Amino acid sequence: MNTGCCLLSFRNYNSDRHIDVDLFLSHASAWHSYDQNFRSVQGGQVSITLSCGWTEPFDPDLPADVIAADRDLQFQMGWFAHPIYTSQGDYPPALKDIILQKSLAQGFQESRLPQFTAAEIASISGTYDFFGLNHYSSGIVKDKVSTGQDPNFWTDQDLESTVAPEWPQAASSWLYSVPWGIHRLIRYIKVK
Repeated sequence: MNTGCCLLSFRNYNSDRHIDVDLFLSHASAWHSYDQNFRSVQGGQVSITLSCGWTEPFDPDLPADVIAADRDLQFQMGWFAHPIYTSQGDYPPALKDIILQKSLAQGFQESRLPQFTAAEIASISGTYDFFGLNHYSSGIVKDKVSTGQDPNFWTDQDLESTVAPEWPQAASSWLYSVPWGIHRLIRYIKVK
């Protein structure tokens, strides 16, 4: 059984071509091709696998940190899940708003996040047969506004990441053992 490939995400804000848009359109084309030409004979399934860690707010009683935790999940997973797995298609509204506001503050005339056409949204939305998820670890974030003019994926998020000191670290410096994180992430995905 072919389990597919990994997702590489490149965000070059200084380019006219957005690789994530090409990824969506390529995925949709492959899904539609399989659906129209091979599914009835082969009976297979096609989807995409996304990678996402779980994110906890630094202070669960502070609304800004709760919003920052959701914002982190939108940047990690919503960016790619929303266009494919929701009936609305397109990027998540919160993500579109954040990047538009950041873009305008940085002197851009429009959002650095590309806009899908109505035809692209219709073609991309619903191109899945299952939800593929890679989950490695969890983190803790707090709201922290990035005021720099460097337009990039990390400064757009307006957050500061950390981990709980009691979480055991694995051999990789970024990986911590937080087994309950995948449970919370799956519940979040189900609700969203």
